[in-house]
Amino acid sequence: MAGRAWAGDTGASPSGSLNEIVVTAPLPGADLLLSEVPANIQRLSVDQLDRGRSVNAADALNQRVGSITINDTQANPFQPDVNFRGFAGSPILGTPQGVSVFVDGVRVNEAFGDAVNWDLIPQLAISSIEVTPGSNPLFGLNTLGGAIVVTTRRGFDSTGTGANLEGGSFGRRLAQFESGGHGKRWGYFLAGTSFNDDGWAEHNPSRVRQGFGALGYRDGLNEARLSMTYANSRLEGNQTLPRSWLSSPLQAYTWPDTQSDEMVFVDLSASHHLGTNWTLSGNFHYRKVSTSARNSNVNGDFDPTLAIGPGNQPTGNVIEQIDQYRPGAAIQLVGRSYRGAHRNTFIAGVAYDRGTTNFGQYVQEAGDTRDTSSNAPLSLGTQLHATNSLVQRGMSLGKGS
Repeated sequence: MAGRAWAGDTGASPSGSLNEIVVTAPLPGADLLLSEVPANIQRLSVDQLDRGRSVNAADALNQRVGSITINDTQANPFQPDVNFRGFAGSPILGTPQGVSVFVDGVRVNEAFGDAVNWDLIPQLAISSIEVTPGSNPLFGLNTLGGAIVVTTRRGFDSTGTGANLEGGSFGRRLAQFESGGHGKRWGYFLAGTSFNDDGWAEHNPSRVRQGFGALGYRDGLNEARLSMTYANSRLEGNQTLPRSWLSSPLQAYTWPDTQSDEMVFVDLSASHHLGTNWTLSGNFHYRKVSTSARNSNVNGDFDPTLAIGPGNQPTGNVIEQIDQYRPGAAIQLVGRSYRGAHRNTFIAGVAYDRGTTNFGQYVQEAGDTRDTSSNAPLSLGTQLHATNSLVQRGMSLGKGS
């Protein structure tokens, strides 16, 4: 299989032959050579991510991966729709999702609506991103267009300490810090990002805070790792403008339109070599996401022939609060054997995920100005409490050269 090459990449050995590229399945331990996977898998390394100077993982995919495009439905760079071969990974509820996203073997599509919040994936902590096309049952339900697998950095591979400060137009301010190192058996990696941007238009600033930490252990037979990610963001965007307003595209139709996300994500993973050719691995994770959204709107039921007052106001707000809790665990057995010139790979595993969602939607009257900030009482529109559990079992036997 011919691999994708980028100008300036150092993927060749001194003899001129290409180095092996290993593809990682959702749960570490089932690594396969790229030449043994019957798909056009595209892989971004940490060097490629840094070289592109992208602001988030979605932006990096748009810059460097074929068949991926993004569109800013929410008019904010941290809330794009990622489209891959006609299927979407979007943060917007109601979008027909078809792309599965994993971070260190944990599916991060939200339990409610299968949405993907790209602002909750800290780019500074990413070691690699792999994009696998097609509807592969290995990646679970609703993987219709493909899967995006993110692997985070480890102290055994990312050593040293550094900081970065940037500033730019439209009030952009970026501060980053990273530090990694290891001894004989223990390693650590820490990363943090603080990002602020006033936005290119009126009323669309971004504020993103991301922190990541990992502690790892490694000896000849065992490997274990505990990681924690914290993210907190407040993102604002604008709606589409009427055609008659295009002479001044910086203005907002109504405002504010905001979404605030807060996430705590803890992941414990471990693996043990059962002899030379067998590996047992597993993980346990807990992920909590709280989302607050405020959408300013024009009241379609407003009657201009009546006086403006309670029950008849030109604008209003729709306010949503979503709290999601995601515990889960997975275990996997991988075996390899060699017969002649061929390598055989056996993979069997089981995974359990449980999602709990508390959803509330409220409406609020907001007066007669385009600024819909309001102290009017909230009226409950929808309240939902939902749980869903998923058990996946699978087995695969493959042969490679």
